[in-house]
Order: sequence, then C-alpha cells, then structure tokens
Amino acid sequence: GPTHLETGLSLMEIGSLLATKGDIASALKKYMASLAIMEENLGRQHAGLCDVLDRTAEMLHTAKQLRECLPYYTRSLAIKERALGPEDASLLDICNNMVQVYVELQDFKTALAMIARVYAISRKCLGEDHAETVAAKKKLTVLQSKA
Repeated sequence: GPTHLETGLSLMEIGSLLATKGDIASALKKYMASLAIMEENLGRQHAGLCDVLDRTAEMLHTAKQLRECLPYYTRSLAIKERALGPEDASLLDICNNMVQVYVELQDFKTALAMIARVYAISRKCLGEDHAETVAAKKKLTVLQSKA
C-alpha cells in the first residue's frame, strides 16, 4: 500500500536514481515522501531512518540549501550516536559532511569543533597513519587558523 515500509524504501531508491541523473528537485521530493512513510512505520528515532536522512541532507547540500540540510544531518547523527556510541567510525562520513557545510556557511568555529571530533574518532578507530586521520589533521590545522 501507499504507506507500507517497502513503499518508503522504494521511494528512497527512486530518489537515488533521480539524484544520479542530476534531478535534485525530484530526488528531494522522493526522499521527503520516503522519510514520511518510514517515520510512520518505524518512529522518528529509528536507526532505519538514517539512510534517507543522510540522502536528503546530501541533496539539500548539493542544492546549496546549507541551513536546510543541517537538521537532517544533525538528526541522523543523533540517531547513530544513540545506536552506536559517540566514537564509532561510522559517524565519520556524516561528521565530515557537516564540517563541509559549516565551512561553506563560514561558521569556522563550529566546523573546527566538528573536525576536532572527526580527528579524535579517526585516531582512535583508524590509527594515526590512516589516510582519513591524516586528512582530518590537515583540515583541523587549516580551520584553527580561520576560527
């Protein structure tokens, strides 16, 4: 039916296809519809929402709707933190995405705090010499000069 969980998942996949074709506006509509159905079926704090929250945030970010994308990233991050803990390596992508948004907004203080977190998680989970840790350290140094 139109509100079945599988319908929500299908809408998310259609959104992904539209995003791949560069149709951001249509992709966003599908992601929003998917999110509404998935929330109805799973509740607002279920970990199963993170994928569609992240995709929605990424589309809004791509469309340069920077302030609009942050609540989706923030909500997804909070759900993931509750499910996995605050220092899990799977948080790195969303945190890095949020750093980029804050940099684009020229909110260097918030970007600095977030990249410091990325660096700490990377060091703990991936090691000092991992490429992601090295990249986070470089970005941390750059943002320290701007904040």
